[in-house]
Amino acid sequence: EIAKKYRTLDCHVLVGHSFAGLFTTNTFLKKSKFHAFLAIDQSLHWDGASTVSEAQNRTENLGSSIYISQANNPFNPGLKVGAKNQAIQSFHEVLVSPSGSGVHHRRVFFENEDHFSVPLISMYEGLSFLFAGYQYPLDQLAQASVHELQTHYEDLAERTGGNMLIPGKLFQQVASFMLQQGNVDQAEMLFSFTSQQFPTSFQPLEGLGQAYATLDMREQADSIFNKVLEMNPESALANRYFQERE
Repeated sequence: EIAKKYRTLDCHVLVGHSFAGLFTTNTFLKKSKFHAFLAIDQSLHWDGASTVSEAQNRTENLGSSIYISQANNPFNPGLKVGAKNQAIQSFHEVLVSPSGSGVHHRRVFFENEDHFSVPLISMYEGLSFLFAGYQYPLDQLAQASVHELQTHYEDLAERTGGNMLIPGKLFQQVASFMLQQGNVDQAEMLFSFTSQQFPTSFQPLEGLGQAYATLDMREQADSIFNKVLEMNPESALANRYFQERE
């Protein structure tokens, strides 16, 4: 229902803190519609650490991706101190065992955060881990080939378990910079690749048309700018292009 109303990625992440973190971990152990999990200082000690026992007794390999953050307890500090922290440690041991070999995972202990302050930093660090590589390295993007870009995002999609769109705005800005710097061939490739990823957007096509015009590929530029005007008749770039062609 959410995907019908909003433009979403086909990569569903479940996030939970405390008892909701326990729910997140339980869901991780079962087949669900979620592709990645972010469990924040989860209450794994609840019910005699039954969730940990379930993980330990699994006969099939775990899969998917999970980030676990763990807060310190100022009244009883330490990574493995207390029932909750011991339960998290036991669950972590499952992840690093052979049954967890298929899991993309990280467990972080925030020594200077408590149960109530840890969610904010966990959200940032957890999502950065789960989507590591989403932003293609800028210093490499200016030289990357189509094959390298496709492989990079296909690998990311395989790891997260969902279809992964590229960061289109980033690609457009880099392509525009390449065009301004005279690296027209690379700009043309980036605009073309971005337009293929976002076929209903006229913006990367505007850049692609500019690249073709700069390369004096008039037939291709005419075709692209006509497509732009079909999508957006008010496009200043496309209208100016045809006015200058007259």
